[in-house]
Formats: sequence, C-alpha cells, structure tokens
Amino acid sequence: MKRILLLDRRAESQEWFRGRFLGDRLDWTSEPDTAIEWLRTQPAYDFFFVAQDLGHEPARPGQVGRKATLWLCEHRDAQKGLRTIIHTENPVSGPKMQAELRAVGRPAKWLPWYKLKDAFDVVLEMVEDTGGLVA
Repeated sequence: MKRILLLDRRAESQEWFRGRFLGDRLDWTSEPDTAIEWLRTQPAYDFFFVAQDLGHEPARPGQVGRKATLWLCEHRDAQKGLRTIIHTENPVSGPKMQAELRAVGRPAKWLPWYKLKDAFDVVLEMVEDTGGLVA
C-alpha cells in the first residue's frame, strides 16, 4: 500500500487522485501548514503531489504549496524516500519548486495538472521503474 500526500485546493483533484490510488492511503489538505505537520509527524509517504496556487482569496502570505516544498528543502532528514510531483500550472513556481527540491537531492518533477492527467500512468511507471523521478 502506497502512502500519498496531496496538497491542493480542489475537491475534484482529491476525487481524481483517489480514483488513481485505489487501495492506497491518500491524505489530502488545502493548507500548507497541515501538510508540513503531516510530513513532520506521519510515517513515510511515497508521493507528495503539490499545487502552488491554493486559491486563498484574498491571497495570504505563506499559504502556497511552495511553503511545504521549502520546508522539505530545509528538513532534509524528513521523509527521505519521498517523491514529489509538482502539479501546479503556474509556469514560474512549478520549475522553481522543482529546482529547489532537486538542489538538495530530493526527487521532484514539475508536471502541470493538464499534463499529469494525460500522462499519469506513464509517470507512475517511470517512478516505479527508476525508484525516483528523472528530469
């Protein structure tokens, strides 16, 4: 059984992921602080799917997905085997989050939501075959 953490604001994303990970554990939140708490305290996750823009209106400082990925960068001993897929469609933040995670040795891939939905099975096969995420 895989353990998956999903940080996203959209309920439809949660439904879509639940349909892809039948029989696996999926923890979902739209709050970066909750995701960080789970990353800090929960048993090892296999995957972290994270969106950048969490739709808080008005925008609240620090209430974006990057807050959780920066926490992972700062806490390299936490969730060591975690593979992160950044599924934000934000063309500035997605590559930036990927680069920051990779710079500290964490497997990460930016794959915008619209591409992830089309290539999900291929992405998971790639991850399983390589034991990590490739560029």
